[in-house]
Amino acid sequence: MHQHRFIHRQVFLRDNAMFIKMADVADHGVSVTQDVEFDDAVIRLRVKLGKGDDLGVNIADMQEKSVHAGHICMPRIRLDSLEIRDLKTGRMRLDMREKSKNKKLTKADQKFLAAKERKFPLSLTADQWHDIEIRIEGSTMMVTIDGTTAGSFSSEGIGHPTKRRIRLAVNREAWVDDVEIFGR
Repeated sequence: MHQHRFIHRQVFLRDNAMFIKMADVADHGVSVTQDVEFDDAVIRLRVKLGKGDDLGVNIADMQEKSVHAGHICMPRIRLDSLEIRDLKTGRMRLDMREKSKNKKLTKADQKFLAAKERKFPLSLTADQWHDIEIRIEGSTMMVTIDGTTAGSFSSEGIGHPTKRRIRLAVNREAWVDDVEIFGR
């Protein structure tokens, strides 16, 4: 008896842009990766989100073993909010991730983790293209949307010296186009 492995496409090229859609059977968000090495950087892209959609620009270093899956830092954009997260010293740090998975975070742990991310309100128009700029300088990440600063956050993990991968992380669907990375 043959077993057939069904592969569900989750990334499509439509109207000259990348359309990313999580498959109904998927147990994890879609991750579109590009290996690129930098310290500080400016990342620019155009994004179109619908109601309930989100896009994370996850910055990773697969050689960093103190965190799960190389997670270093990330902005996550929704129509109504921007979150900037230090994943390296926060929620993806191996001990914190393990405690969280096992529901053993103490109040002190929760307070510590809350200090590793910031949330900013947004009011983006659904199904419209928005210009995003992510600027990383030392331990600070600043996100500009359509020419206006949406949020800025400083935390030591953001300053990790070598970022080696960018993952576009989508939990539902998103459109992405014109990705540019300028780094050193």
